[in-house]
Order: sequence, then C-alpha cells, then structure tokens
Amino acid sequence: MTSVRAKAAQIIHQVTHKHIPLKLEDSLLSPQDRALLQELVLGTLRYYIKLNAITAALSQNPKSVSGTLLESLIACGLYQLLYTEIPAYAVVNETVNAARELKLGSCTGFINAVLHKVCSEDTDAEKFVLKEHEIFAYPKWLFKRIKKNYPKNYREVLSGGNEKPSMWLRVDLNRISLADYIEMLKKENIDICRTLEPSGICLSKTCPPSMLPGISQGLCYIQDASAQLAVTYMAPKENERILDACAAPGGKTIHIIESTKGNADVTAVDIHPQRLERLRENLKIRGINLTIIQGSAADPDKWWDGKPFDRILLDAPCSGTGVIRRHPDIKFVRKEKDISELIELQMNMLEALWKLLKHGGTLMYTTCSILKEENQIQINNFLYIHRDDAELEEIPESQHLPSDDGRDGFFYAKIRKK
Repeated sequence: MTSVRAKAAQIIHQVTHKHIPLKLEDSLLSPQDRALLQELVLGTLRYYIKLNAITAALSQNPKSVSGTLLESLIACGLYQLLYTEIPAYAVVNETVNAARELKLGSCTGFINAVLHKVCSEDTDAEKFVLKEHEIFAYPKWLFKRIKKNYPKNYREVLSGGNEKPSMWLRVDLNRISLADYIEMLKKENIDICRTLEPSGICLSKTCPPSMLPGISQGLCYIQDASAQLAVTYMAPKENERILDACAAPGGKTIHIIESTKGNADVTAVDIHPQRLERLRENLKIRGINLTIIQGSAADPDKWWDGKPFDRILLDAPCSGTGVIRRHPDIKFVRKEKDISELIELQMNMLEALWKLLKHGGTLMYTTCSILKEENQIQINNFLYIHRDDAELEEIPESQHLPSDDGRDGFFYAKIRKK
C-alpha cells in the first residue's frame, strides 16, 4: 500500500502540473491517515509556488527538477518543515522513504540536502530572494489581478486566501433552536467560537461531519457564513415562486426552503448531472420535494414553463478566488483566459434570467469571487444596460474579502425589477 506522503506527492503533482481538480477521497486509509493526507495536500498546494521557489533557490540545476514528481515531493517535505509541528527528522526520513516508493531512489541525496538546508539553524526560509507573487504563493497572473483590484490591502487579501478555512454550520431553525443545537455540540465536546444570526455557528476547530449531532437527520448543514448570507440578503417569503438557478449541491436551495418554512414554490436548476445527484441526496435527508431540472441558466427557453418568478437566486459560475484557501487547487486549475469566458457566461445568465422575473421581483446575484470584473463591474454594466427597468437594492454588504473576519470571499447584489 502506498504511504501517505507518496500518495500526497502524486496528488499534488496531478493538480500542479496536470491541472486536474483536486479529489481527496480514499476510503482505504484510516481516519488518522486520511486527516494527514488532507493536511499535506491542502497545505502544500496553498504554498506550493513559494515552496517551489525555495527548492529552485537551493538547487544547482533547477530546470532538472521543474515539473517533475520530485518537485512535488520536495514541496510536500518543505511544507511540513515550515508550516507544521512534525519533527524535522521524521519529515526527512519519511520523505526519503516516499522517494524510494516513487522510484526516485537516485534523488535521495538531493532531497536530503534541500530539506537539511531548510531546517538548519543558519537557514531562514524567509531570507530567500523570492519574487512578490512567490512570497504570497499565487500564480503571477492572479497576483497581478488581485493587486490591481486591491492596491491598498492586497497583501492582507492574499494572506487571507492562504489561511486554513473555518468550519461553519447552518442550523435548521424549523427543527431546533440555535441555543439548543449549541447545547448538543457542547455535549459532544465540540467547541464554538462565534455565531452568525440567525442560524450560523463557527466551530473552534474542524471535525469530521459524522461527529456533528443530527447532521444525518438534517438538523444542520455545513456551509460557510458568507454563503449563508446570500439567502439571508435575498429574503425569500412564503407563498412566493422562487428559482435557484445554479442550485447544486443544494446548500442555498435548502436554506431557501428553511427560510420559507417549506411554503414556497421552489424550482432548482443546474446543468451538471453529478452535482444534481448530490442535491437530491441532500434534499432526501430532509424529506424535501421540489421541482429539479437539469438545464442551463443561460438558456432557460429549454426548460422554463413560462410562469414568472418572484425571486431568482443566481449563484453564478466564477473564478472561485474568494474560496482559494478552501480549494487551493484553484491556483493551478484556473487560467487567466478563463476569466473573460466566465464574465461573458455570467452576463448571459443575468440577461436570460431577467426575462423570467416578475415586475417588482428581485434577482440575487452572488459569486464566491473577489475579482471586481466578475462582481461590481459586472453588475454596474448590467444596471446600465437595464437602466429603465432595474435598480439595486441596499443590503448590509456587497463584497466580503477572505481577509476580513475568517469568512469566505463573496459578492452580493440584489437587483429589483421595476
């Protein structure tokens, strides 16, 4: 059986050089090894660009390492030395053992040299001459965009994107009060650090979902506080006809149903069949029945029944730059050319869904992006095009950054049809 560190290096290499989205499901591992694998993979991916630059600085022939599985293995070792409390001797020994497993036995001397240099007393990793985008461990193109968007606080924004994410829950207040659910957590020795009205709870540290009391009965749902606010700002009402236009895997759909006590006519649409299966599973746990359609929000003519909606939620496809710390593979899977394609898709969806909205109804546009081109600029352009029939409603915040208070980066815009 492949060791955890060898497996981690293989996964990291697939993401960083083959640009394959991260998947961390391995039922063959023990819970302890699964947790270690997750720590090594996610942590190394967060700082990979910086770790790779350090490796290059310590190598006499950086090009011979670049793009190889060896590079990913060394980065994994450096992450453990610089960002975890795993003893240095254990890191070196296990990394060398993993190299032999991966048929990199001829490279063990080089691995030893690099790791020992970094953990020696006279070598401070922060003293390496690194470029600014390498220091913050972001691809150069994305670093430049974020710096341009936030020239005064880009350092804080970038650092926030590298932090470990908090674990937030949303409690179903139709089934249990927030105070009572907090008591259930206390009985399981699960500590909380803060709450978000009306139903959000932030845990002091992450835990396996199976440990959460009542999760299999639908008492709570794992969902970041920023994602929860999308439906809170949308403010759905009972007896309304509501569309969740990019619904899977269902967190916001379920929130809409909870907020309306199950007394709204809700339609959930998503183009991805596999993600729709997750939505169906999440609804089944809670005994919820509603209209589910596989279709594109950009092409509603293929599925819309012609009856207008009171409210529409568009959680639009986006760059995901507000949730990079939760999904660090975004740094390697997302490409600069994707941004213009996403902006065009978002506008197409806005235009298509606007026709489905009643006069006096509201469209809630949200993304988990921090790029203004997808957010403020996108909505300003839409409002200009629809200056005769659209107006922006006031909400408590429009753009949240991951550097602000531990929540994910999110954008919100609530647009009323005159």
